[in-house]
Amino acid sequence: MLNVKKISKAGGITIPSHMRRNLGMEAGDRYEVVNQGDGNILLARTLGSCFVCQRKHRLIEVGAVLICRDCAEKIVEKLEGKDE
Repeated sequence: MLNVKKISKAGGITIPSHMRRNLGMEAGDRYEVVNQGDGNILLARTLGSCFVCQRKHRLIEVGAVLICRDCAEKIVEKLEGKDE
């Protein structure tokens, strides 16, 4: 029963500390919650997603915002006037 958890009133579930330690999970880490469609959910470690297009690959951090390299290149083109 150690790994059986209830959902709190706020909708949260606490991951047992021994599991967090074994998986290297730390406060502030980001996880995507994936509905597997069969009543189960999956937690997938992620950096986050692009602020502009929501893609999850080729991310760079700009201040406190994540942006994918494709969107960053489009922004640079706009700033340089190459999109006109």
